Amino acid sequence: MLRLMLDQPGRYLLAAPRTDLLDEHADFLGNEARARGMTVRIEVVHADQGLPGVPRRIADACQSLSQEAHAILFVTHEALRSIDLSPFTETEAPWHARVDEVPDALASGTFKAPASAQYLEQVYDLASTDTEGWWRATLKPDAPAPSALMADTHLRDLVAFDKRARAHQGGGVLVNVGDWRDATLKGRTVQWYSAWTPAALDGFASVEMAGANFWKSLCGLASQRLDAGQIEYVEERLGAGQRQAHPAVVLRYFTHAHTGSTAWWAHGSPGKQHLNSVLRHLLTMGDLGYYSGNECVTSYFEGWLRDAEAVRPKQAGTNGLIRHTSCAFIYSNKAQTADEPIRAALGFTADEIKRARETEDMIQFVMRGAVRDPAFTGTYTVYLYDRAQADVMGDYLRENGVTDDVRIEGIEEAGILDAERPASRREKKAALEAEGGSFAECKEAKRAAEAERGRRRRAEEKAARAANGTLRKRGRPMKTLSGCALPSTP
Repeated sequence: MLRLMLDQPGRYLLAAPRTDLLDEHADFLGNEARARGMTVRIEVVHADQGLPGVPRRIADACQSLSQEAHAILFVTHEALRSIDLSPFTETEAPWHARVDEVPDALASGTFKAPASAQYLEQVYDLASTDTEGWWRATLKPDAPAPSALMADTHLRDLVAFDKRARAHQGGGVLVNVGDWRDATLKGRTVQWYSAWTPAALDGFASVEMAGANFWKSLCGLASQRLDAGQIEYVEERLGAGQRQAHPAVVLRYFTHAHTGSTAWWAHGSPGKQHLNSVLRHLLTMGDLGYYSGNECVTSYFEGWLRDAEAVRPKQAGTNGLIRHTSCAFIYSNKAQTADEPIRAALGFTADEIKRARETEDMIQFVMRGAVRDPAFTGTYTVYLYDRAQADVMGDYLRENGVTDDVRIEGIEEAGILDAERPASRREKKAALEAEGGSFAECKEAKRAAEAERGRRRRAEEKAARAANGTLRKRGRPMKTLSGCALPSTP
């Protein structure tokens, strides 16, 4: 996709997920253009440049580059989702939209506001929508600036909600209350969500997105549910048939008795003991190339794996790690409480969320190393936390033609291969609901089962007393007296 923007002169707005990737792409295209002897204006705008006012700077760059016959403007996915795109779409100089990697299209959360409901009523209007049970929240003209909200000790938890409410695209943010006074009701939790799909790019001369597994991403799933056939997708498989060799891939995992969890790893033993076992084993691997994981993992590993390259978990799109022949990814990103709104409104399942987040992040991370090189013929070693992840990764490598030479190995030396952990309340709830019925119904069924076990236990104890002659007859027991004479019968 990058080279095509040089092959076909025009004005392009290209969005990528991370600022470092924007700079990487811009350097690549700049060098490629010079090698071809081409003249093309390339500009990059993002927050890490130390300059304020990203939306304003993007609008100014659009105006300036619209005068050029061949220009490329780089912005982040976050900017693409939130800024006003009319300068690009309502102009005589046509712009083309290009999106590198599938954007994180959804945001959601919950909060309680029995006291702050008055603030919400003063700042956000509520309007009905076509989605039953959901209302759109929009900012009033005199709403405080985002910086004021972030500085407020009591309201900073609303920053993510406020950010989506300010977005120019994706329909803003939807909440499950039609009157802010409803938030003051006892026990009431406000749910909110915001969804962005490629439909927001309507008006560009053309739109292309380069990314793997679009239809399994939350963006793709949201588009299926919300766009209702308004967008015609044309799929083109890039790189098919280009692989020249099939490397050997060894997928090594630490446990098959449970799956990873940030809550499990972050809070006390034995979760941290398991991380310690993982770290101790990785320390014996002198050739480990790069690694990452959740924040609780990387902070625990910090300073120990000095010979390996520490990177962020999300590495989609980069070629900067292709020299490494091994990696470790100790990571979990499953459905959370904050996902309840999108599960309720859009019907997403816990498995869909896990596939779109944890599994996709794992695939993208693993595929950044030497295995990404179509000519690589060596052995590529991957360390993952659990067997379920290794199985999914192995299936991906085979099904996508990367290699059929996949070996999955449990790491017995780490000592946690058969270790189990107590199920969390969330996991217990999911397991019960998978059996059918609501959580409350399943909980009542569990209570009834426990009562039945108690009845059986008492019956067995009664039968045992009857067998050894210690079972007393029904009724009040007779009183026995000692040390005194009973009166004689008259």
